[in-house]
Amino acid sequence: MRSDIPSPAPPPSAAPEPGPRAERDSERDRVRDAQVAAYRVAGLPRAELTDLARLAAQLADVPAAAVNLMSSGDQDTVAAHGTGVEVCGRADAMCASVLYEGAPVRVRDASQDPRWADNPYVTGERNSFRFYCAHQLVSPTGVVFGTLCVFDHVPRDVGDDVDALLGDLAHRVVDLLELRLRTRQLEEAVRGLSAARVALERSNEQLSLFAAQVAHDLKGPLASLSASLELLSDREGETDPEGEWLMARAVGSVDRMDVLIGDVLRFASLDGRVLHDDVDLGELVGEVCDDLALQLQRAAVDLGELPVVRGDRTQLRLVLQNLVANAARFTRTAPSARLRVSGGRTPPAAVDDPTGAWWLEVADNGPGVPVGQRERVFDHLVQGDEPSEGLGIGLATARRLVRAHGGTVRLDEAPEGGALVRIDVPAGRTARSG
Repeated sequence: MRSDIPSPAPPPSAAPEPGPRAERDSERDRVRDAQVAAYRVAGLPRAELTDLARLAAQLADVPAAAVNLMSSGDQDTVAAHGTGVEVCGRADAMCASVLYEGAPVRVRDASQDPRWADNPYVTGERNSFRFYCAHQLVSPTGVVFGTLCVFDHVPRDVGDDVDALLGDLAHRVVDLLELRLRTRQLEEAVRGLSAARVALERSNEQLSLFAAQVAHDLKGPLASLSASLELLSDREGETDPEGEWLMARAVGSVDRMDVLIGDVLRFASLDGRVLHDDVDLGELVGEVCDDLALQLQRAAVDLGELPVVRGDRTQLRLVLQNLVANAARFTRTAPSARLRVSGGRTPPAAVDDPTGAWWLEVADNGPGVPVGQRERVFDHLVQGDEPSEGLGIGLATARRLVRAHGGTVRLDEAPEGGALVRIDVPAGRTARSG
């Protein structure tokens, strides 16, 4: 499209009148300034843009071409061929008046066009251009921020095919600026991620040191408690059978706590990595139920036959302890509380995995969890509404540890009417059948 029909020029002394148009122009300037600042053209290799300017001049068969970026006060010629690279006031810039033409501008003789007849780049004050063709530079978001223009010192014209090619070159100028911008943003993001990784590693190191310190500090009181229980258990005949049973249970719990603290120390020293040992889930659930005997004293616990799996014993124990403790908590008001722990293996063909998988379920006959909350309660420190208040914390921990084993956890409705938590984990190198 051509725009070479002369149009009246405003009086030189005319100033923008206040009103909607002035406000619109001010907003355009603000947005364009932000776009030009984002491109940071001063940091670009000038050769890349200069090559595009040279190619534009060659296509149009003219002696001069320029890439101009326009700000609210100045025009910055950031690359040029056959003319200077400079900054001039916006009032003197030929391209200032064509930014919002909406189409490329081609003028055979600028000295005959009222828009440029008195322009210093036409009169000879700065140059003596006659032919002028400009294509607007438009960002992907629609911001007009500059031009790619070609000049000649004699009146002339170019064909529509050449004009179309100049338009393609203008798009390549924008592509180059966008590529540099996105590359810089990517580099900044990578630096940010690297800093975050360093901070995370430092945080993990501090967390490991904290866990090790806590576990170490617990060893002393636990040793004193163990010694006291041993002294009490040595006093034969001073307690009734029920007292002896309670004493034996307490000693067993202390011994398991000692093992667990040792596992935490090991876990901290290994930076939280998952170890893969043979873990008897039936034995593990038995230990958990013994430790939670007080919470489970009113509940009937049905333990199915559970497999031996490959996994981290410490982490799997924490998973089971969280799930059984949750089930006990939410059935404490049930007239006849029931818990069921079952598990098994899934054959390879059923899960499309050559190693197969193992699964574990903890079900109860408590109030259950509404369907709309079954995913939300897995979020850390999120609690469900009554009567499932508090459910999210144990499940958040369980999911994190199961995911460390490559598995999944989901929450459904149990056949008993309450909640059912289902764990599925790839078998990996299995140990033996349970």
